[in-house]
Amino acid sequence: MNTLASYLKRHHVGLLALMIALGGTSYAAVKLPRNSVGSAQLKANSVTSKKVKNGSLAAADFKAGQLPSGPAGPKGDPGAQGAPGPKGDVGPPGPSTGPAGGDLAGSYPNPTIKAGAIDPGKFATIPAATLEHAWDAAAGACSAGPIPNNSEATIAWSTHGSHVAFDDDDLYDHWCTVDPQVTDGFVAPIAGKYMIDAQFGWAVNTTGARRIRIVGTPSGGSAQELGISEVNAVQGTGHPTDQAVGTIAQLSAGELVQLLAFQDSGSTTVPVSGSFSIAWIGP
Repeated sequence: MNTLASYLKRHHVGLLALMIALGGTSYAAVKLPRNSVGSAQLKANSVTSKKVKNGSLAAADFKAGQLPSGPAGPKGDPGAQGAPGPKGDVGPPGPSTGPAGGDLAGSYPNPTIKAGAIDPGKFATIPAATLEHAWDAAAGACSAGPIPNNSEATIAWSTHGSHVAFDDDDLYDHWCTVDPQVTDGFVAPIAGKYMIDAQFGWAVNTTGARRIRIVGTPSGGSAQELGISEVNAVQGTGHPTDQAVGTIAQLSAGELVQLLAFQDSGSTTVPVSGSFSIAWIGP
């Protein structure tokens, strides 16, 4: 007993420190406040798998890519149909193919016109006109009277009464403002090849030469000779001098076609007959 008392007396300070240390640890373990331990109080790698409650973690607790992907799920039901989009641009037409029909023979894309398919009923109006009466030398007042000696004059034509044969596409040049039924020639309504013919009869006179010319003047252009007839006056009493000239000419749309006459009989003379015609025959 004396020995224990002597030991405690010598070591009472150390024993007191030991008791406080052991008592303090037990107090801290039992008396920690709620929610007082957080990430700052936990050492790195101190939370191990054994300390995590099974099934307590969710996918959101892991970084992206940390969890392996599971197997693909079953295909879902189709969604509702979306609204139609805007209409697209029209594409170029495709080539026509197959056998041709109607008035065509062969096959598309290169059919041909069937033999005998084009008859008169297939034609549109073919420009054509005729003048029958040589009126006089054309002038500002529509007629200047007889054709002067040693001079060339544009012939005016009367379309009064029976003097007109036909004009199926308004070819007459309505140049005379005094008398719209007097014309000085034709105006080509469309471009193409035209057959042009003229006949001219001079009053009886045995002197000198006679000349008639068909002349074309494009719109805004210069006159060009399309055909000509030149003869000496017919000899013999009572015989007029007759001339004829014909040509096929390429005319432009709006081109004016006229007949010009020349004589050098020594005096004025007049036409006693005449005709002038034009017809489109092809492009």
